[in-house]
Amino acid sequence: MHTHNNFKTPSDEDELDDLDEDMVVGVIAEIEQEVLNESDSDNDEYDLVDMGAPVPDNDGDVSYDGNDSISSDDSFDPNAADSDSDDSMLDEAGGGSAGGATSAKKRKDDDNPSGSNKQPEANFDLDEDDETDETVRAMIAAIKKPRSSPPEIKLEDFITDICFHPDRDIIALATIIGDVHLYEYDNEANKLLRTIEVHSKACRDVEFTEDGRFLLTCSKDKCVMVTDMETEKLKKLYETAHDDAINTLHVLNENLFASGDDAGTVKLWDLRTKNAIFELKELEDQITQLTTNEQSKLLLATSADGYLTTFNISARKMYVQSELYEEELNCMGVYSR
Repeated sequence: MHTHNNFKTPSDEDELDDLDEDMVVGVIAEIEQEVLNESDSDNDEYDLVDMGAPVPDNDGDVSYDGNDSISSDDSFDPNAADSDSDDSMLDEAGGGSAGGATSAKKRKDDDNPSGSNKQPEANFDLDEDDETDETVRAMIAAIKKPRSSPPEIKLEDFITDICFHPDRDIIALATIIGDVHLYEYDNEANKLLRTIEVHSKACRDVEFTEDGRFLLTCSKDKCVMVTDMETEKLKKLYETAHDDAINTLHVLNENLFASGDDAGTVKLWDLRTKNAIFELKELEDQITQLTTNEQSKLLLATSADGYLTTFNISARKMYVQSELYEEELNCMGVYSR
């Protein structure tokens, strides 16, 4: 401290009158500032200790002179790397323990593909013979096992119905926007063959004919369309096939198919003719599904009003109808004993 010259002693009686109050206050403030500076210097030393910096040995190191100032060195290189930079301090703090923080420069070098710090890619060659744990061995065997089913198919649009080709590994997917996607599938991958834009509204049902030559679709737009699988062209259009939106189709053979609409009407069609063979209206609600027996003599229909109805195809009339079910019937299946 260099403030003692500003103090007046009692012996300086001739100058005591010149000492005013402002000077005393200024001297006291200067003393307090120097005390605070010394306290901050001590705190900086402990901060460096917390970050991993070595602690100066004031007692054992004879080279320590107690001076906090940085000594000048003629060999100082201004272009040399600064050992007190943030990166080096982080390296010193994290270098002594596994999982310690790495410097920003280190992370940048690791992210550079051409950098020398790039780690080699891990080898995921799994060998179940090298494992002793039965669970791990089973998991490795399951990973290496060949797929027994095709991978899933994801579309952006809602899928309303599907149908498999009778002879080829092709699946047709009807969507809510009126398109039909044809995929070729196997256990390794699926391949999109084509997308057919068939309807202006939601395509509700899609069916292949028994020989696989034609693709039949029905829609909320009240139309039935027949597409040639080879040429991908429209083979036949049944415009306004029903007075209400058509909900379901069923193929009986290579020529005959049936359709059902939202009002409970069932129609039978022949691909070789323009108009329906017959039309029956025995139900009051939506026809949810159509199917036939093995001999294709009976046409079965489930409806949203809770009835299972059977039609005699040759007689072109209703054959039998079930009792009313409390809930709507949405689907059905026929099997032989």
